[in-house]
This record gives sequence, C-alpha cells and structure tokens, in this order.
Amino acid sequence: MAVNEPLCVCELSDGLRIPNYQTSRHLKVLSEAGWVSSTREGLWIYYALADTPMIIDLPSLLAPAAPDLQRMRKRLQQRDGGVCVVGPGKTEAS
Repeated sequence: MAVNEPLCVCELSDGLRIPNYQTSRHLKVLSEAGWVSSTREGLWIYYALADTPMIIDLPSLLAPAAPDLQRMRKRLQQRDGGVCVVGPGKTEAS
C-alpha cells in the first residue's frame, strides 16, 4: 500500500477499527484543512493525502500505526479491479 493510495471510508474504518461516521467526520476536518483530497467513483468516495506541502514527518507519524496498516493492506486485497466492493464492516482483515 502506497502512502498516498486513495482509500474509501469503509477501508479506512475497517483498517483503523473505528466506526464509519467517526472516520467520515475526521476526513471532513482533514479535507477542510486541505490535508486530504477526495474523488467520487459511483457510490464510493476515495480519500488520499492532498498534493500540498505538509510540515510533518509522515513515516514517523505512521510508525505506531503498523498494525492498522497491516489490516488496511489485507482489506485492500479484497478490491475488485482496484475499487472497493466489500462495503463497511464486511472484512476478513478484522
């Protein structure tokens, strides 16, 4: 999984083990701050880090999240043709 690979809310929620509504709320704040961008594909909205300079050390920030990243990698393997088709809470990565 690339650091800036677009992820849908359900993939993020399943990987982080937090409810969809909470994930959406956090993504809205990050989007309003210009830190993430979104793209709609049918029913799904995919989020990625925005192409803006950030004054953070992303690898250091993500290091404690290694178990979450492993769950998200497993979750991404369930994509069909590169898109999320599973939906929220229906994952083998839990």
